[in-house]
Amino acid sequence: MKNNQDSAILDLDDKNFDSTLKKEKLIPKDFWAEWCGPCIMMSSILEKFASETKDIKVTKENAAINKKIIEKYQIKGLPQFILVKNGKEIKRFAGAMTQAALIKFCDYKSE
Repeated sequence: MKNNQDSAILDLDDKNFDSTLKKEKLIPKDFWAEWCGPCIMMSSILEKFASETKDIKVTKENAAINKKIIEKYQIKGLPQFILVKNGKEIKRFAGAMTQAALIKFCDYKSE
């Protein structure tokens, strides 16, 4: 999976991770890997969600490349989604989701 310049999704790594978390209010983070079937399946769902929700920045972290980030968040399985609000984790979900489930996951006001 290559970084698409037209994508609404931000690819994070050790260099831009912290600055992005500080800058954005709400971030659903997708931890994924190229060898993970459910991760690949989520790609089109995430792209659609990211393009439809301009006020939420969707990010992806490749587990095979970003070992420090994976350790920091104690990621054990993929895909794994973490919702970060104002730089702090507020919830997480392991496994693939539908578009509707992703929308519900990001609706932090309903909790």
